[in-house]
Amino acid sequence: MKRESQWKIIPKYSITLNIGQCHFPEDVHSVIQKELGFPESYGRNWSAFWDFLDDFCGDRTQPTELQIVGLDELSQEMQRYTKKMVEIMERAAQRYPLITVKVK
Repeated sequence: MKRESQWKIIPKYSITLNIGQCHFPEDVHSVIQKELGFPESYGRNWSAFWDFLDDFCGDRTQPTELQIVGLDELSQEMQRYTKKMVEIMERAAQRYPLITVKVK
């Protein structure tokens, strides 16, 4: 699935997904795509998120912290929508020992 030339290199070891100003699912996926360096082929749904996050985490060679910020600023509808994002990220952290997830 992954083609190196399409991925933006993310050398940081602490990555913040600030979703506090997201009003629509598309907004959340735009933040995800930008901050994690996903290519244009990212499908912008939770199934695609798992696939690309799995590749992202598997490529990490240093401990990497993924922070989710702004959940409490979202509407109830968006909080329900992003619950799946948190679950997916926590599953990735269980699978990859170099990955930690913090919700702030």
